[in-house]
Formats: sequence, structure tokens, C-alpha cells
Amino acid sequence: MSKFFYNIAIAVPLRQAFTYHSNQQIIPGTRVAVKFGRTNKLGIVIEVISKTDIKTKPINMVLDDLPIFSKTELKIFRWASNYYLHPIGEVISSFLPTNLRQTKNTFEAETIASNREIIEQNSEFETILNSEQIKAVKFLNELEGFLPTLLHGVTGSGKTEVYIRCIYEQLLNNKSVLVLAPEIALTPQLESRVRNQFGDLVGVYHSKMTPSARYKAWKKFRCGEIRVIIGTRSAVMMPAPKLGLIIVDEEHDASYKQQEGFKFSARDIAIKRAQIIKIPIILGSATPSLRTLKLVEERKFKTVSLTKRVTQKSPPKFSILDINEVKLVSGLAPQAIEAISQTLKQKKQAMIFINRRGFAPQFICSYCDWKAMCNSCDSSLVFHHQAARLICHRCDSAFGVPTHCPSCSKAQLSLLGTGTEQLEETLKALFPKTSIHRMDRDSTTKAGSLETILSEIKNSDTGILIGTQMLIKGHDFP
Repeated sequence: MSKFFYNIAIAVPLRQAFTYHSNQQIIPGTRVAVKFGRTNKLGIVIEVISKTDIKTKPINMVLDDLPIFSKTELKIFRWASNYYLHPIGEVISSFLPTNLRQTKNTFEAETIASNREIIEQNSEFETILNSEQIKAVKFLNELEGFLPTLLHGVTGSGKTEVYIRCIYEQLLNNKSVLVLAPEIALTPQLESRVRNQFGDLVGVYHSKMTPSARYKAWKKFRCGEIRVIIGTRSAVMMPAPKLGLIIVDEEHDASYKQQEGFKFSARDIAIKRAQIIKIPIILGSATPSLRTLKLVEERKFKTVSLTKRVTQKSPPKFSILDINEVKLVSGLAPQAIEAISQTLKQKKQAMIFINRRGFAPQFICSYCDWKAMCNSCDSSLVFHHQAARLICHRCDSAFGVPTHCPSCSKAQLSLLGTGTEQLEETLKALFPKTSIHRMDRDSTTKAGSLETILSEIKNSDTGILIGTQMLIKGHDFP
């Protein structure tokens, strides 16, 4: 009986693939179960080799009817492994849904019929484009092959409507579209706009979804049942049978960079994927990154601009306050409180950005200058009033709140600085009859909580919005 040899990527911290043999032919991109040391491990076949001089172990089981990744996608994984100097097994594993990281689950592909009729039924658009948008859509739809293009549009210029027209063109050509957003908080709004146009052909993929929901979205996109996927950086390598366009919204955002485990830039991987597949990629932003502007200047990237706001409103006016000798109330100057009050009287919403969640960023002893620090990673502990805990925002370790200083035993412990929780309490006291919405990682932990907050904000005529960076990125609050 013939032996076939395969290089297999296994999610271990070793920068190499491992050679196994099997009596059956296996297509690269297929998941297999193998013996690794004394344990059973999941592996991905990445290469077929003709022969080997080393002694090899057999592949225990082939888990999939069809490969879950194509040869092109495996090529991108190999590039990412070499570029970011990370083990290829861990690279591939980081883009697998949790359900497919286990050897007991199998992937069965389904054949999906063409849904061109559904797409043609959704050819009527609610919004009428202005001349700049029409010009941008025409330019972007004429792109062929790998041609990165910056869609440089000021805030409120209607970039999303341009995206929708470009998506429609790809769907008519029986292609799939990958849309990336930098924050999970931006996906509900973007999904709502695109789903209103294309219905069930649109799906979402991000880390706040349950493992089961993530797998269903992944499988539907892989099989072609979903034709448009909207996701965060974890969605950048979702397999699609006929990927025709990649859109990176807010391309300048630092949130596209993964900081834990396999450290990568989803923006850069998206560009590389478009290059290897030879498809267009649109990078949208009101404030493009310097590197993108440099590439445009060097004529390596194309650019199309949207210079006018759709609503024809003037840009906001800025006022800079000198607070050096002003008594602050939870970080707010009297002039800021008065501005909030006047805004509420006009039946409008006031937004307050403070990039510190929790109640106070430091917990200190005013007698001996002791400061609460994390025992695991030596970062400052943040006091959370609702949880009544000191929490490390780097490693998520949590500790009880001492009543006496651990260093000098004095009962002179105090809070330093302002966080979103403290600001929320202060504003509730100042404006007791006003609805106040807080949007940060703590208030959006539960499933559906983010959508609830966004819905309340959208349906409220007046109110105060408090939040970290997830509040100020790309939302459309009327």
C-alpha cells in the first residue's frame, strides 16, 4: 500500500511544520488528528511532499470532507508566519473558530445555489448619492486586479453608502465581500446598514459572539450562503469560495493590530490577501494613516476623495479650556458642565469621551505613597465601584479593596483620577432627570448589551453619552 507524506501545522510554539504519513490522499487545507508526543493534537495539512528520510507517525484521522482553507489561503498563512516570525500552527489556529480547533468536530461543506435573484430584488437604494459619491462608486467599480485604493472621505461624507454600491456590484458578479471594522462596537451599525439592503446575505463575525454563532457565520461564508461578512480583525482570513473585494473601514485605526498571542495587523494581512488573490481592496478613512498617505504619494495606492458632508452641515467648532487653576468636578471644568447643560436645554445629546474605564485609575495611600499594583504584571490596579474590586486592565486579575494600607497600616487610602463610572455618578447627580448612557468594555460585556445601548442612544432625543474610545469611532448618532 502506498504511503503519502504531508507537512502538518500544529498549534505549538515551534516555528516548523511536522511530517506525518497516511495511506490516503489528503488535500492541503484539511484538518487531521495526529499523535504529538503523548497527546492527540489537531493539525492542518499545509503541504504534500514526495518523500522523506525521517521516520514518520501516521495520521490518525481525517476530519473534513473538503479542505477548510484553500491553497491560496495557506500561502497567506505561510507569508504571515514568516513576516511576523510566529509559528505557522498558531497562526492558522488563531483564525479558526473555536469549534474547529477540536479533533471531535468535523466540517461538512454544503452546496449553495446562486442567489442572483435575491440580489436583483434588492437593487433599489433608499439613499440618493451626490455627485462625489457617484464619481467614487464609478471609479471603485472599475478597479480590476490588485489595486489598493484609499477612499478619503471627511466625517459624514457617506462612505458607507459608497461601500454598499460596491458590494452590490460584486454580488451581481457572484462574488463575496469581506468588510473589516476596527471595533466590535462599530459592527452593529454597519451590519444594520448593509443588512437593510441585502438581507440574509449579510453576516457578522467577532469575538463577542458565542462559539456556536461564530462557527455558523464562518461556515455559511465558507460555503457561500452568506456573501458579505462584516467583522473585526479576527475575520480577516475567513475563507470564501469567490472573494471579490475587501473593504477596510477606518483603516488608520490602531485596533487592527492584535497585541496578544499572534501579534499581527489585520489591515496589512488584508492588503496581502488582496495582492495574492489579485482583487481590489478599499481602505476607507477620514484621517488616513501616514503610511497610507505616503503610498498614495508614491502612486502605489490609488485615491478617491469625498470632500463634502452629505447633510451639508458645517464642521464642529472647537473650544480649548485652560484648567490649570480651575476646580474640576470629576475631571469636568465649570465651563464644560455649563456647555452640557445648554446642550440638554436644546434637546440635543452631549458626548463625553474619557479613555479610562472604571471609577478611578489609581488607589493610593496618602500617608506613605503606597499604590495598588497587580501582583501578576506590575501594572496599576483600577478601582471599580460597581464590582467593588481592584482590577488590572492588562491581565484582568482582580483583588479585594483593602481598608488599611498594606505598607503602613494607616487608614488613609484614597482614589486618584477619574474613570467612566465616576463620571457617570457625578453627571447623574448634576442632571438627575437626564438619561445617561455609558459605553465601555464593562457596560458591554453581556450579549446584546452593546446593541441595547446603541438603540437607546439612537431613540433618545436628548441625553448624555459617556464612553471610552469605542464611543467615538465612526458611530452615526442623529
